[in-house]
Amino acid sequence: MPVIRVLRYLLLPVALVAGLELLRLAVISLQQAFHRGLGEGLMMAWVLLFVVGLPSLLLAAPLAGAMGRKHARRAIVPSLGVKIP
Repeated sequence: MPVIRVLRYLLLPVALVAGLELLRLAVISLQQAFHRGLGEGLMMAWVLLFVVGLPSLLLAAPLAGAMGRKHARRAIVPSLGVKIP
């Protein structure tokens, strides 16, 4: 197995833990902001949309694309030994 693939597999749990911790801190800060008032809570929600939501999407999009490419590749290419008409 190539070294890059091993490093990617090792980085996956670290990225998952970091993402969950970021989500936990976002929920705590959002709760604190809503305790101060509706306006502060909505402003914090807007900020967290970019601080938490955008990086999550940037991590999820390549993963979804890789899963889609893997599935499409199996559906189009016939198995070994099959004659193509």
